[in-house]
Amino acid sequence: MIPTLTNAVFHRGEILYKASGGKVHLPPALEPVYGKVFTGGATLDDLARSSGTAAGALRAALEFTGTIACVPFPELDQDWDLVIIDQGATGVFVQTLELWQNLNRHCRALLISLEPPPFPDQTLESRPELGQRLLTFEGLVARGLPCSHLSYYHFLRTVLRRIRAGLLLFTFRREATFFFDIISQRPAVIYSDFYHEQKFTLARQLFGHTQPDAAETKRLLEHLYFNIHMEYQGNTPANDLTRLHAAWLAMRAARENWCWSATETEQMKQASGLATIRFTGPSVDFRRLDRADGVERQRQILFVSTMPNFHRKGLVSLCQVTSRLPEDVKLVLVSRVNLREHFVEPDRRIDFRQRISKEEVIRLYHQSLCYVRVAEEDTLPFSLCEAMACRLPVIVSPEIQANFPGIEDGVTGFVVKPDDPGTLAERLNFLLENPDVRERMGNVCRERVLGFSMEQRVAQLARMAGAAEGQST
Repeated sequence: MIPTLTNAVFHRGEILYKASGGKVHLPPALEPVYGKVFTGGATLDDLARSSGTAAGALRAALEFTGTIACVPFPELDQDWDLVIIDQGATGVFVQTLELWQNLNRHCRALLISLEPPPFPDQTLESRPELGQRLLTFEGLVARGLPCSHLSYYHFLRTVLRRIRAGLLLFTFRREATFFFDIISQRPAVIYSDFYHEQKFTLARQLFGHTQPDAAETKRLLEHLYFNIHMEYQGNTPANDLTRLHAAWLAMRAARENWCWSATETEQMKQASGLATIRFTGPSVDFRRLDRADGVERQRQILFVSTMPNFHRKGLVSLCQVTSRLPEDVKLVLVSRVNLREHFVEPDRRIDFRQRISKEEVIRLYHQSLCYVRVAEEDTLPFSLCEAMACRLPVIVSPEIQANFPGIEDGVTGFVVKPDDPGTLAERLNFLLENPDVRERMGNVCRERVLGFSMEQRVAQLARMAGAAEGQST
């Protein structure tokens, strides 16, 4: 059983001040026990042994404070090569799911996520053992975890302190913030796309390389718990000094910090001064993408995005040029959200696809003639790399080109500004009318993303975790 916070508290000796109001007086014998619960890392049995109290009596005393619930977690005694922690949102999560699935062909990898997988996935259906290696907030609540983000993160602090794993992999940098002190004690990699890089100049200036003592660690945790409890989800290292401090400590302690895009990498290197910053990009599963026998190209243009802010990803610009394309050409729009409801009178040539399986997305890559993402704001879209791997020429915005040096105007496709529908229509019509150019550009696209091989990334992580090759199937 893992004692888990249900309420943000400020622990001052024998008094607990609740963030929701009121205070609790702790019996003197319970005060040191509560201090260990607060920082995470101790099970109920651990606490019972160290305090000389029966586990049942101790549980009752902790739960009587109204700030603790005890949650079962038998997986704590299992051995893992990697434990992956993801926020469970956006294209990063789609990438994480594929990485996790591939890792489990070679080693034992546990995935912990706030959200369940966003799309139907035949791999999960065909490999039932993966269900035993996936923990979600929803699943933990079904086991008895209180339904709050505070309880979720506090519970994970004990899990990550105690679980036996060769490597912790944080695939969304914000998640690492809540485990800054644990990362200093466990081998960890933090992998993320853009996240307020330039603020880390201030972090380096303010906090340098000092290590917080126990009192400072407790203060940081109190602030983090309070923010989560009060649902201040907007508080990030960009606008919250404590979050910035915790994020800096996590990054500084990580074995490596991987970046999703080239622009982010350079900004982070300059801001942080850390030698652990690497440009890795997404990981592309070529073997899975190449399994599309018998699929023929059709007169269609593809747009794919899992982001809710699709209007910033170039969708509006693309739909504006529909009337300037040949009548036999359609736009296929793949999204996690219902895009149709955002159109008053959608063009009959727009094909809306919502929450489709990965296999269907792969089929669309091989059916389409080009991929378009003239985004106003973006990093290096996972779907873009997959489309390039499937030999699709791409039309992207300068914003995306800056994040991936492999994209070259007139070579891998075209670079078009989001507010230039005339040029976008011209470039699309050119590609539609010139199959030889499409083929040549598509072949170059494939070459440019070969360095993002999923197979190479899996082997790298397995080595870092000290996993024996072929340990899991």
